[in-house]
Amino acid sequence: MERGRTELLRAVEVAQSDLHAEMGGLAFVVRRMTIDFLGAAVMDDMLTIVTRPKEMRGASMTLAQEVRRGDEVLVKADVMVAAVRGGRAVRIPDELRAALSVNS
Repeated sequence: MERGRTELLRAVEVAQSDLHAEMGGLAFVVRRMTIDFLGAAVMDDMLTIVTRPKEMRGASMTLAQEVRRGDEVLVKADVMVAAVRGGRAVRIPDELRAALSVNS
């Protein structure tokens, strides 16, 4: 599911390494995750992670994520991530906020 969150940022042309390097050490950390396991995957299943912004606040955002095998939803999760710098919460940059709202 982490890869799905990373790919969401890449889809709006944002690399987490660039955020960290260009914005003084900005990073996203998982603060809370609510997860429902609805089905099982087995070795070698081709899975898709679907990630979309659900809610944006000052220093945090909640993302809705699903793990799918074809059309079957195996996992549903709401993941709250917080923007931090130096261990302290900071406001999500306006550019990222705008990019994610356009693509939500």
